[in-house]
Amino acid sequence: MPIAPPPRCGLEPKRSTIPKALGAFLRRKAAQLGMPKAITATAYKLAPIIYAMLTEGTEFIERGQDYYERAYQARVLKNLSRRAKELGFCLVKPDQPATQPAYA
Repeated sequence: MPIAPPPRCGLEPKRSTIPKALGAFLRRKAAQLGMPKAITATAYKLAPIIYAMLTEGTEFIERGQDYYERAYQARVLKNLSRRAKELGFCLVKPDQPATQPAYA
C-alpha cells in the first residue's frame, strides 16, 4: 500500500511558481522539451554552480526571475534581429518611426 504524501499547509509556494531564475529556466525548458528533459537541462545548469560553491567556496547569488526574463528577452530579440537581417529584413520598434521600408 503506497504512503500518501503529507498534506500541504498552504504556506509554502508550489514548486512550479517559485520566482527564481532557475525555476523560470526549468519552466521554459519544460514547455519546449517536456519535464524530464527540462529537469536534466536544469541539473546541467546547476552542476557548475554547486561545484564552484563546494571547491572554491563562492557564494551563490540568486538574481531572480525578473533578471532571467529580461536577459532571455534580450537574447531572443538579438537573435531575431540577426535572423531578420540575414533574410534582408529590418526590424523596427513600434514606438519608433520607420526610417526605411521594412522590406528590402
